[in-house]
Amino acid sequence: MKKRVLLLTAIGLVLAAAGLALAQAPNAPAKNVPANVLDVFKRNCVHCHAGALAPKGLKLVQGKAEAAIGASSKEAPALKLINPADPAASYVLMKIEGAAGIQGKKMPPGKTLAEADLRTLKDWILGLKAN
Repeated sequence: MKKRVLLLTAIGLVLAAAGLALAQAPNAPAKNVPANVLDVFKRNCVHCHAGALAPKGLKLVQGKAEAAIGASSKEAPALKLINPADPAASYVLMKIEGAAGIQGKKMPPGKTLAEADLRTLKDWILGLKAN
């Protein structure tokens, strides 16, 4: 009797996990951050924006940067950190470009991103699908 209950429980858990994966996969937007974007972040941002002490909790490293897509800025809650398909309305780019209306300092401090790096970020954001 115990074996049967354990077997049925195990089968139920496997089926539930498979159903959850299938339910999320077709409709979930791709939020993977491509290697070229992670490279821009690595060269310019992760000196500060990584680990437990990342400013405002913004971590721009592989496996964490995806959380910025569509998330509200802690400095300017009306704005998204990365606003899918809209670089001009993406707070991260506004901070990088030193746009009017940002809170705090331009990022990264004391440095200006190369035009090619800005283009990489803008192209990536343009390619994201808005929800």
